[in-house]
Amino acid sequence: MNSKSMYQMIIVGAGPAGIAMAVEAIKSGIHADDILILEKEESHNYPVRKFYPEEKLVMASYKGKAAECLGELCIRDMGKDELLSYFDEIIEDNHIRVKYHEQVKSIDNKIADQYFLVNTYNTSFLTKTVVMAIGIMGRPNKPKYPLASALKNQIHYDLTTHKIEKSDVLVVGGGDSASEYAQILAGRGNRVSLSYRQPELIRMNERNKAQTLSMEKSGEMNLILGSNIERVDERDGMAHVHFAEDSIENREFDHIVYAIGGSSPRELMESIGITLSRDGVKVSDHFESDIEGLFVVGDISAGKGGGSINMAFNSSKLALKEICYSYLDCNPE
Repeated sequence: MNSKSMYQMIIVGAGPAGIAMAVEAIKSGIHADDILILEKEESHNYPVRKFYPEEKLVMASYKGKAAECLGELCIRDMGKDELLSYFDEIIEDNHIRVKYHEQVKSIDNKIADQYFLVNTYNTSFLTKTVVMAIGIMGRPNKPKYPLASALKNQIHYDLTTHKIEKSDVLVVGGGDSASEYAQILAGRGNRVSLSYRQPELIRMNERNKAQTLSMEKSGEMNLILGSNIERVDERDGMAHVHFAEDSIENREFDHIVYAIGGSSPRELMESIGITLSRDGVKVSDHFESDIEGLFVVGDISAGKGGGSINMAFNSSKLALKEICYSYLDCNPE
């Protein structure tokens, strides 16, 4: 293995936390050439590009709670394109090295004179430290009940793949994404219903909750609370939704949009030897895992609920302090 494959730090994931970690490390005195981000997709912040509709406002706060910015990076409320441009400039201005289409397959712990061996499906790298910044959502969750195969073009997990307009649409979910999807769909002239299994909206931030209830009151949205879907059949080209509750009438929709969370890349984390629980990844106050020199930052370190982009930035700042103190020659202040 040649010297070009050896780094001070390898970051897995080119999302907010991964990019922030690279910036913090560079500002602390680590040369940009000694840092490498590995990203399995074709671009940075791929989930934002793929799953965020153009109308979605990216919030600086999380569930109504503002996050104080501790490090180099900080955002305010901004649109999707503005956010992506923000990261474009950060990568360019700081000369951050990102290898796209480079999915990590395994990480061998502390070999070759205290270096990690990071193996991708294409090649391998040696590094003194590893930062996992892969995000909480690997792919959107799909429902466990049956969906008619004939409806493949009418079942959706984002608002970017297909443009849905002037249709009867059912949004399934009770979190902020479900509310925002419903708001955007209503703004596109759709007749929107929102199905949530709980009798109250308990997972939305206060802004989305207020907007959702206001839209129900004005007739712009139909809330179907305390509803559980048993199956979805095809009937005359439409999605026929069967509810488990006798009090809720089964009905047809042109489209169904699911916003029921996403699955984290648990298999990779477990294969590395990182301790996971039902609440997420076990890390120290400085985001170090049970494996010395291997850190976990961003959404995946924040537990099942995730966190804001500014919170992801902060986790990278705190992790970098410990990295400089214990592993690398740098100054995080």
